[in-house]
Amino acid sequence: MEPEIKYCAFIDVLGYGEFVLNEDRSTEQTIKLLHSQYVNLATHFTLVVPRLNAYYSSDIFLRSFSDSFYMDCSSLEVLLIAVKTIFDYTIGFYASFTETEERTPLLRCGIVKDWLLKFRDIGSMTSSGGELNPVGRAVVRAYQTSEKTWLSGMRIILHPDAFMDLNALESTLPAFPCFAKEVREYGVAMYYYFKHILHDERIERRKGDDDQTDLYELLWPVGRLNDDPAECVTFLRKIKENIPENVIRHHRKTANLFHESFMLSSWRTKNQELYTRLQGELAAMLPVS
Repeated sequence: MEPEIKYCAFIDVLGYGEFVLNEDRSTEQTIKLLHSQYVNLATHFTLVVPRLNAYYSSDIFLRSFSDSFYMDCSSLEVLLIAVKTIFDYTIGFYASFTETEERTPLLRCGIVKDWLLKFRDIGSMTSSGGELNPVGRAVVRAYQTSEKTWLSGMRIILHPDAFMDLNALESTLPAFPCFAKEVREYGVAMYYYFKHILHDERIERRKGDDDQTDLYELLWPVGRLNDDPAECVTFLRKIKENIPENVIRHHRKTANLFHESFMLSSWRTKNQELYTRLQGELAAMLPVS
């Protein structure tokens, strides 16, 4: 059996353990919220992946377990479209919620390029199923890039071995140093922006005295901010109430991601008054340094 070289994404739900183990609510309330999260995530993935597989020649392979989702694809651009769209849908779902118990969870994703094999899933052997179980370096490293890189918030993090294949160009936008790549979403040219991450949160969270790292992140909110920046501000306000104080860093880092992404949006030149007002509202959500 020969291994495949694939681009792999590992997506996990932020704060899942804290959420499930929270003893301030009853088991019945937790089950109700888990069901809401599951239904919302199922909607995201079932809307996005089949449509992409029908349009592009490079299929996405998807598996889920508990609060985690694994995807691989031979095309990095198709994989990025999938992950970005799933993250985008999270904002839309939050914006439409009116009942306090409804929610869709925050996500984080790590993307790498490496080898993998697909064996028949052992559990499926006991029930005559045909599911496949991906194993190999790609699976482990995608998990590590999502979960073990000391980066909080709703992030899409790329290891350099994947990012370099994009041949992204340094952006000429004046906001801050970043990279830009034209990606065709269903035939429409869209610019995806990336930021080089050189420092993680180990010193900030008092977990060590060395915070050097070498990763990239997709500034995925740029497109959503171009469409409806006010909705994004509302989203950030809503999610804060659902995040326990001991993991509130996820909200602060997500707010910072939106703050930086808004600098790259078209509103900077299209409507300076709106840009200044909403950028101020986003800045107010950032931690005081």
